[in-house]
Amino acid sequence: MNLNPCITTPAIQLYTVKLPTIKLEPFNGDVQLWQSFWEQFQSSVDNNPNLSVIDKHVFLRGYLQDEPKRLVDGISIIADTYEATKKLLMDKSGDKNRIIQAHLDFLENLTPIRNPSPTSLNEVFIECNRRLQALRALGEDVNSYGRILTPKILRAFPDDICRRWIIFAKRQKISEGDIAKLIQFLSEEVEAALTTLKIRGEQSVKYDFKPSTANLHVNSKNTTPIKKRSPFCAFCDTNGHWPQDCNIVTDIDSRKQKLKIFTKLAQKLWYVIWMITSDVFGFGLGNIGIKNLQDKGMTIRNSEILSDFHNLFCKVDGRRVVKLPWKPEVILSSNNYEIALKRFQIVRNKLFTHSDLRDIYTEQMQNYIDYQHVELADNSPCNESKLFYLPHYTVKKQKNEEKKWRIVFDASSHTPGHPSLNDALEQGPNLLPEIFATLLRFRLHKFAITSDGRQAFLQLILDEEDRKLY
Repeated sequence: MNLNPCITTPAIQLYTVKLPTIKLEPFNGDVQLWQSFWEQFQSSVDNNPNLSVIDKHVFLRGYLQDEPKRLVDGISIIADTYEATKKLLMDKSGDKNRIIQAHLDFLENLTPIRNPSPTSLNEVFIECNRRLQALRALGEDVNSYGRILTPKILRAFPDDICRRWIIFAKRQKISEGDIAKLIQFLSEEVEAALTTLKIRGEQSVKYDFKPSTANLHVNSKNTTPIKKRSPFCAFCDTNGHWPQDCNIVTDIDSRKQKLKIFTKLAQKLWYVIWMITSDVFGFGLGNIGIKNLQDKGMTIRNSEILSDFHNLFCKVDGRRVVKLPWKPEVILSSNNYEIALKRFQIVRNKLFTHSDLRDIYTEQMQNYIDYQHVELADNSPCNESKLFYLPHYTVKKQKNEEKKWRIVFDASSHTPGHPSLNDALEQGPNLLPEIFATLLRFRLHKFAITSDGRQAFLQLILDEEDRKLY
């Protein structure tokens, strides 16, 4: 007989928790934020074994803004250049000495609080404490900066807090430059001010600062209060209420008709005033600083580039044949073949997995050939030194539910250590018209005509000497 009782093991229930998505803030070049950005990026992207190197490179470039983005723009986004990109960013923004100096500069350049309310005191204290904590995290002995930073920090706070600190330091028999004690003292002061604010139930305590001339009434100007506009309704032509509060004309169609009448009257009035001032006073667009494109100031080099463009072109079958504006001091020292080939393999693998995109890519490339926008390059040995290979890829433009794809050639791609095609070409003058001037000219005449050139850039033909780039 079995005397052992039946033992049942309780089932273990597993619980899963869905954690919130980690949001990584982009890096804009502030060296004080580099350490925080880089540690977060390493944890979520760089040390992630499930991501490929090229994906990590794409993520890194996507989180860069402003100066860091411009710094690495010339580096191709491929797996082989990921480490070089990281090293360049680390050398530029991860310099420990630069970060330390940035925190010290902030603390040394603190300015007095204009409105010493409890809230503003708390904001300044938090920022000062954050900077000091960052210096400690970088291995700096903050107390060694006490005699220099303590007066700078106290300068930002009101005089009564400075006096209480001096009295406190003497009673405690500590140095006035003890920055650790100062931060603790300021913490208690700010906390007391915030608690007092809550007890009194006031939103904030504001102090009005006046310059000495205003207090002594010296050279002070009398300010006349601005008279408020009385409400006027354009729908019922009466005073006392605004159009959005009108209860007299409530029909939508009637309101639309009123607005159309007012719009026409305003346009006619504007045109009459413009014509009168132009005829009587000789007033025109030139009087307000709007000039024709030819009259705008240009550098000597940009003037030469524009002059060469107009003088050296010719027409073939109704299309202009132009030359590229090469920089005389820059030479293409590499043909960029290896980079272009790797980028092409990435595009080809993507096209193999997306049949719809492959059909679009094939159709657009065939259109380039049919419309003679491209031609077969001469890759003979004697011509190899003149070749430069440009990677190409697709860009999607989505408007509402419509998707449009176009092929883009990357002229900023280059072999590391060698210039790109963009580096070797002059930027030239800005020939775009000013929007403000265009709007004013649009209203000077009764009729306006608009047009759009179909694939305007592809209507140009490159000179024979400049066709060795593909």
